[in-house]
Amino acid sequence: MKTLFTFAICLLLFSLSTMAGRPPEAVARAFKLKFPTASHVKWGKENPSEWEANFVMAGINSSANFSTDGSWLETEKEVPLNQLPEAVVIAIKKAGKNNQIIGASMIESLKDGILYEADVKSRIRKKEVIYRVDGSLLK
Repeated sequence: MKTLFTFAICLLLFSLSTMAGRPPEAVARAFKLKFPTASHVKWGKENPSEWEANFVMAGINSSANFSTDGSWLETEKEVPLNQLPEAVVIAIKKAGKNNQIIGASMIESLKDGILYEADVKSRIRKKEVIYRVDGSLLK
């Protein structure tokens, strides 16, 4: 009986881990329509009602989030540091004279529009910050 119970638990865990990598059909369809040339797609759950795809498109590492009904929520893609808006760079430098930008992404969000995320390193710590195009801090 213990063996049967253990087998059932293992089977359940295996099924759940397999399902976590496969989004609902509506999500997969919406992704394919929005990003037809995406490659190296890997799916995961962002939260119970949101799926995230990590992928490469045109040689750029990107991610996109969709609700479980297939509605697009946001896209994030890496950008070269020299493509950050000047207002964002100035705001980061004003926030700390020793701040060094070590990575950046552009976020296109249904809720917030265009945002820029920067990985910032100071003498004390490394943090992730999000700014609007005009240089105002969001997070």
